[in-house]
Amino acid sequence: MGIEENTNYGKVVICLKDLMDKKNITISDMSKLTKLKYDIVKKYYYGDCYQFDIETLSKFCFILKCDVSDILKYKSMIKC
Repeated sequence: MGIEENTNYGKVVICLKDLMDKKNITISDMSKLTKLKYDIVKKYYYGDCYQFDIETLSKFCFILKCDVSDILKYKSMIKC
């Protein structure tokens, strides 16, 4: 079964904000800890990112002591 036109296949959601907020890590803190530009961290924090960089995700996981699956979640648009 392939993807047909007009198929609603869901989306990937970035949950970085929740993880950072739970650990009281600000965007500025994460920027300094990961040596990433503030604007890059801000895009991930607010979920405004449409392509993901493996190295960036690895840095977030290292700092937050979590797995990629804690940061990226797949949300199906199909209701069961």
